[in-house]
Amino acid sequence: MRPGVVSFPAAMGHWHYNSGHWTINGETYRGDDAKNTRTRMNHLMRLDPSITAEDGWDTCLQDPYGGSASYYDTRVQVVKTTPPQQGIYNKGVYT
Repeated sequence: MRPGVVSFPAAMGHWHYNSGHWTINGETYRGDDAKNTRTRMNHLMRLDPSITAEDGWDTCLQDPYGGSASYYDTRVQVVKTTPPQQGIYNKGVYT
């Protein structure tokens, strides 16, 4: 890591291991709720405008060689802010 670099875990969608609660054979197993407070950066990744679907689904840029998400092509600016107390976040805008 260097100054100016932002990193995030890429857990292949598996962001809540050991965060749920299950009952097996009458015994309840309680997970850690803090692990269910996720940080998913998929919505921050640079999107490929050439393959946006008509229904609004977007896809991030892809590595042309491996076919996986292109994690290294997104540039971000981190700004301290206070989110609104209520509202819905959609396409980068709180409503």
